[in-house]
Amino acid sequence: MNKKIIFFTLNLFINLLFCSLVQTKIEEINDIKYISLNQFAKNHNIDESFYPEKNKFWINYYGNKIIFSENCSFVKFNEKIFQIKRPIIFKNKTYYISLASFDGLLNSSSLPNGHIDSKKGFLITSKPDFNIHSVSINSKSNGSKLSVTTTQRFDDNSISASINRSGWMNITIPSGIVDSMNIVNSKLYAPVSQIKCMQFYEENITLNGDTTYTPKSAQISFLLKSKIDDYDIYQNKEGTEIQISLRTNIAVNAEKIKKSRSKWLFDSVVIDPGHGGKDKGAIGPSNIYEKDVNLAICKKLGKLIEEKMGVRVIYTREEDDFIPLWKRTKIANESGGKIFISIHANASPKSKNAKGFETYLLRPGKSQDAMEVALRENEVIKMEKDERKYKNFSDPQNLILATMAQNEFLKESEVLADLIQKSLDKKLTSPNRGVKQAGFYVLVGASMPNVLVETGFLSNKQEARMLAKSAYQKKIAEGIFEALLDFKNKYETSFTMTN
Repeated sequence: MNKKIIFFTLNLFINLLFCSLVQTKIEEINDIKYISLNQFAKNHNIDESFYPEKNKFWINYYGNKIIFSENCSFVKFNEKIFQIKRPIIFKNKTYYISLASFDGLLNSSSLPNGHIDSKKGFLITSKPDFNIHSVSINSKSNGSKLSVTTTQRFDDNSISASINRSGWMNITIPSGIVDSMNIVNSKLYAPVSQIKCMQFYEENITLNGDTTYTPKSAQISFLLKSKIDDYDIYQNKEGTEIQISLRTNIAVNAEKIKKSRSKWLFDSVVIDPGHGGKDKGAIGPSNIYEKDVNLAICKKLGKLIEEKMGVRVIYTREEDDFIPLWKRTKIANESGGKIFISIHANASPKSKNAKGFETYLLRPGKSQDAMEVALRENEVIKMEKDERKYKNFSDPQNLILATMAQNEFLKESEVLADLIQKSLDKKLTSPNRGVKQAGFYVLVGASMPNVLVETGFLSNKQEARMLAKSAYQKKIAEGIFEALLDFKNKYETSFTMTN
């Protein structure tokens, strides 16, 4: 006889020595002894399913799928078909199998045999006391996690692992009793292509010469398709799971993270002073030009960023120059800027009393006021040589398409806008008009988080006089700077935690 078959048979036999005994009541129907399959499944605490449309009932008996059909004398055991002595009965929402049929099924399959206690009227079957039950595989880009379900706390220091030249990773668990039938039928995902189990026993000779066996250890072996650079093994505190983390391509992934860290490192800010040159922007009392207010605030903001954050500042203009809107985002993208902030001052022809600060995102406007602000800021394209560079944002579809292209940074832009509003609210006595959205051409195409800040209303005499003062401009710059500082901390910490 083949040695492997002898060892398997002995291994299976010994495994049955470490089981709990389960009693299932024997019932008589028309003078024939039956057992309830539903009760049997419940007693063994195994999965069961009922398909009423097909009159089928199946159980998962320690890794074996057994399907029974009403009024049928054939049973499907995994992929094999067994004929039983009497057909299955369905009565009172319960499936019954004759005792003789079930005993024959146990004898003809690899399942443990049962014992009939005629005096008490029970079928006695064995239920293995497994403490290692199942395996699941979760693949990730930088490796995989193998989870072994357990019902006992094992000593982490005693669990060992090794990978041989053939690619088999062997996990040895002292005192483990493994449900090998269930585990070898686990769903396989890369990098695992096969699973094997082995139960080891310690042989003991009693005083009267009898040989007894006690479980010594269990081994689960995973055949790995790819090379593993490193691994960790630990069990959770509850003793319900042993986790094996497999890491692949460590050097490659480290280089990727390094490049990503460089890409997302907050090391440059693009500041865009709105308007300029022939484009004066809004005009306040005593000929206060928006273009001058914007540039003054931007210069103060840039100085704070360079001196206190050590971050590179790129200006879309540093003098009183006319810069087309499309060129401003081009400057931002080509400079590798990580944030784009466009600074403006507001105006309201309808209400001279309107005042306050607000921050905009590039999205379709939700209010008439927001759309009017965008319309006024976008008027500058009429001063440019080629207006055909710009799609007509009066067509909502064009604006929606433009905003969809920048969805990658929408969340970051929203966070930045919110931080700016909160920070300015602490610095200024002017009303906080909140975060809004509208179709600003200057934000279109910015491949980074981007916002447009309206610092106040030049159409309001009192606020216009404040905006013209250097001290007030400094307060605005400080408010935006502190928001950027908060954003930098959130931005870089979020990246670090993600990677």
